[in-house]
Amino acid sequence: MTHSLRKKAVGVAVMLGLAAASLAPLQASATTYDLGVNPSFADTVTYKVKGTFEDLFTFTLNPAADLAAQGVALNFTKFSNITGGTFQLFSGIPGSKQATSIGTSVSLNNIEHDYFKLSSGDYFFNVRGKVDGTGGGSYIFSLVATPVPEPGEWALLLSGLGLIGTMIRRRSRSLGA
Repeated sequence: MTHSLRKKAVGVAVMLGLAAASLAPLQASATTYDLGVNPSFADTVTYKVKGTFEDLFTFTLNPAADLAAQGVALNFTKFSNITGGTFQLFSGIPGSKQATSIGTSVSLNNIEHDYFKLSSGDYFFNVRGKVDGTGGGSYIFSLVATPVPEPGEWALLLSGLGLIGTMIRRRSRSLGA
């Protein structure tokens, strides 16, 4: 009697395990990409299984910079498809309580981009969506950080232009005399 009870208990446990596994959402990916300091990045991210994904692209700006970012889902009929894809910029470190959203979510389903003027610090993009193509899905994500000149650099540039203007004026006067 104990042997058949044990078989039944194992059978019930296996069935419950299979049922729980079928209820769990499919996860295509959850990857963090460290892009370093003042990044210039473009890449295609591909998933071969259906499910949701949430990718983080972390980077640091030093000094302040203008940032341009773009994300595009590569949807080809039902074979390669991503639905509900978005990207959004955050300041801070992923998972920390100090991470705050900058701007709004931008769709991956259109060729859209976003521009930001940012101070130096840590930032990350959160890219998420659902892969539902029979062959998976792909998206392209790119960003470029361009450092903003500091006030001292502007002053040096303007004083140099002033000196060049003075030299040109003196030369034109000496040639005219």
